[in-house]
Amino acid sequence: MALHKVLTAGGPLAQHVHQSAKLNDDDLVALATAVTNTESDRVVRALLKCKMSVQAMVELLWVISRMASRYEERHLVRCISEGRQPANILTNLYGLVPFPAPPFEQVAALIPITTADQLRKAGQLLRNCLSKPGEELAAAVASVLSGQRYFYVWEGENPALLAFARCGSAGWILAEHSGPMNTRVPDAVIEQVEDVLAGSPSVFIGNAGSGMLRWICTR
Repeated sequence: MALHKVLTAGGPLAQHVHQSAKLNDDDLVALATAVTNTESDRVVRALLKCKMSVQAMVELLWVISRMASRYEERHLVRCISEGRQPANILTNLYGLVPFPAPPFEQVAALIPITTADQLRKAGQLLRNCLSKPGEELAAAVASVLSGQRYFYVWEGENPALLAFARCGSAGWILAEHSGPMNTRVPDAVIEQVEDVLAGSPSVFIGNAGSGMLRWICTR
């Protein structure tokens, strides 16, 4: 049934099945679910050139199908051709999507990161795992786009990256913080952050990334 559905749909996926020496049943079932998400043959061919697993390709096709009406085909294809690896491609795709408005604007040296590219550059500046496309950056961007997190950079004497997590309807809590190369942020910096946010009742610093609220709101 799955094989018939893919072959009947035609296009690059059907050609891929014809040319593949061996595809297991799970791959065929996954491809069958993707035939309705393949609006662009160019996109499918670009993904096939990356020689990734069928499951990863199907997942990316689903993401792309949700974006196809808002972004030009050439931009989607470029995300694929420049990414090559599934997580890198996903990072590039998410990079096309505007971030939501930050929960609070710049306060003193605490500056919101409002684009995926800014987040990557902050990672490069601090030499951490967000410095290049991949699973960590894709996950971070996805958390912002879903409204669960927002990242800020502290541009004081001791630069740091801070992640605030949404805590239901109550507001936001400081969930994570790290200095250059993921080093510990000095207590003095956290105290400065707490001071500049003293006028923002919807933001809670608390134990600076530990405690009950962090455990519950970041799960």
